[in-house]
Amino acid sequence: MAGSNLATAVTRAGGIGQIGFNGSPFAMEQELIDVKQQLGNLALGLAVLPIGIGIIVQSTPHPSWSSLIAEYKPALVWLSFGTTQQSYAWTMAIRDASPETKIWIQTGSVATALATAELCAPDGLVLQGGDAGGHGNAEAASIVSLIPEVAD
Repeated sequence: MAGSNLATAVTRAGGIGQIGFNGSPFAMEQELIDVKQQLGNLALGLAVLPIGIGIIVQSTPHPSWSSLIAEYKPALVWLSFGTTQQSYAWTMAIRDASPETKIWIQTGSVATALATAELCAPDGLVLQGGDAGGHGNAEAASIVSLIPEVAD
């Protein structure tokens, strides 16, 4: 799992460092505390912490994360492995907690991508084809066909 050290290094290099989902708001808070310490003055005065966090939606209730997102205001929250309705609930909770935070939602089919785009209006759709190891989409289209189909 990508933690605070890697995320900070990527951010310092000009990218958007991402902390992978680690299972609990408490564990994520420890990573975010480390990021703030490592970034020091680089993070001062910014509307958002220049870091992204990943959250697995399907088994994680958003209320337990809302206060963490409100306090640390990550630049990006990447939502994965949830239904469109779960992603919508998360999107609304994140926008209430930190309106400046961008939201990316991972999907694995054309139908889900279109429904997610319409209902959630995320800042980004992350498309995962069946060739990415499955993760619930083992029978899905390859990313080679998924991207142009969603774009069309």
